[in-house]
Amino acid sequence: MTSFMSEKGLNPLKQLMVPMAMAPIFVSCFFGLRKMANLPVESMKTGGMLWFTDLTVCDPYYILPLITSTTLWLTLETGADSARLSSSPNSHLMKYVFRALPLIVFPFTMNFPAALLCYWCSTNAVSLLQVTFLRIPKVRDYLNIEQLKNHKADSLPKKNKGFIKDAKEAWTNMKITKQLEERERFDEQMYKRAGRAPIPKTYKYDPTKVQPIQAKQK
Repeated sequence: MTSFMSEKGLNPLKQLMVPMAMAPIFVSCFFGLRKMANLPVESMKTGGMLWFTDLTVCDPYYILPLITSTTLWLTLETGADSARLSSSPNSHLMKYVFRALPLIVFPFTMNFPAALLCYWCSTNAVSLLQVTFLRIPKVRDYLNIEQLKNHKADSLPKKNKGFIKDAKEAWTNMKITKQLEERERFDEQMYKRAGRAPIPKTYKYDPTKVQPIQAKQK
C-alpha cells in the first residue's frame, strides 16, 4: 500500500493540511472567548439576542448546544459524501463514527457559555455552506474539480453489513496490515543481514583452485 501511494503520488496528510491550518485559529478563539466569558466582560452580559441575551452563561433551554450538534452532524455527513468515504475500506465504520460524534459532543457543550456556542455554530454554518457550495456541478466544473459519481447501492460489490460486522472486519484488516508490516520489516532485516554476513560455504572444495586428480587403483 505504501509503495502504491508513493508511486501514484498520494498522501493522506494533504487532506489534513487545511484543518490543521485552521485549528490554531479555532483553538485561540475558543479559549479567548471562554476567558472573556469567565471574567466576565461586561459588554457580553447584554450582547446576546433572542433568548440568550447573556453570553457569559450557558443556554438555559439547551437550544444552542442542540444547534451546534446538528450543524456539526450536517457538516460531517455532507463532507463525508463529498470526500467519497464510500470508496474506502472502512467507509461504513467511519460514517458511524461521524454520526456518533455530535451525540458525544452534545453533553459537553451543554454547560458552555453562549458566546462559545455562537462562535461554534457560526463556524459550523460556514463550513456547511462551503461544503454544499462545492457540491454544485457548475462550481466543480469552474474549479476543475471532478464530478461526484453516485452509484446505486444494489450495484456495489460491497454491502452494508452493519456496525458490529464492519467493526470486526476493520479490526481484522488492521491486524492483517500489522502482520504484513512486521513480515516486511523482518524480511528487510534478513536481507540486510545476508548482505553484510560472509558468504556461506556450500561446496566441499574451493572451485578457484585446481584440485589434483587421483587415479583409482585397480
